[in-house]
Amino acid sequence: MDVIKSNSVAEVKTLVWKVSCCNRVDPAQVVDVVEQHQKNVDEFYIVTAQSMSDKADLSLLHDLVFQQHNDLTFGNTTPAKRCLCLAPTDLAQELTGFQSGCIPPIGHTVPL
Repeated sequence: MDVIKSNSVAEVKTLVWKVSCCNRVDPAQVVDVVEQHQKNVDEFYIVTAQSMSDKADLSLLHDLVFQQHNDLTFGNTTPAKRCLCLAPTDLAQELTGFQSGCIPPIGHTVPL
């Protein structure tokens, strides 16, 4: 069987990223480590969609996300520890409704 490729079909992969930003604080002011961690860690998730043949430029993605985040949140004045990584598979599935490795709408866990 011949497979016909159409110019109107895009093969796209999506990745869910976890972004964490932890404000640096003076250790002398820290009384309760857990409480301090909860107050100073900001986490959110982003999704990238790109051609199957492309790879994510992690340094560009990191710079874009954190530059914008720092400008909006901290006025670019508070130093922060930054972390960008792929979200855990189960959380990515919960956020998007898609099972890892499936091409939408196949493998969608929520009725479309």
